[in-house]
Amino acid sequence: MKTAIFYAVEGWTFLECVYYCIVTLTTVGFGDFVPGIDDKDHHPLYRGFVVVWLLFGLAWVALTINDISDNFKTKTQKSEDEKTTQNDDKDLDTNDRNPQLSRLELTNFNSYKNTESMTISNTTCSITPITH
Repeated sequence: MKTAIFYAVEGWTFLECVYYCIVTLTTVGFGDFVPGIDDKDHHPLYRGFVVVWLLFGLAWVALTINDISDNFKTKTQKSEDEKTTQNDDKDLDTNDRNPQLSRLELTNFNSYKNTESMTISNTTCSITPITH
């Protein structure tokens, strides 16, 4: 739509209008095409239209780049999660064949084996030892 407006008002070729839109919205801005700077009398609202088009166009380009970035991050995260899951499965298989407790697991087991119950809430954790 913007290309058609530039085509009609500026008198540029269609390819020049497409080129201008791409160069402007990607913020390259060579300056070889500038709307509203020529011998023609333009409507007073034309420059306002160009400014509004630039602001919304730049916002659209930024959102598009953000969406592409988010999609890339999501795919990368999924790939990392799949690798982690595969590695966890391998670790489980290894542990199944040769079950061993780590020192931390053994310490935790020994500290809780003489307890009757364990109550956990949002703020406290209380352990009631077995008394014989």
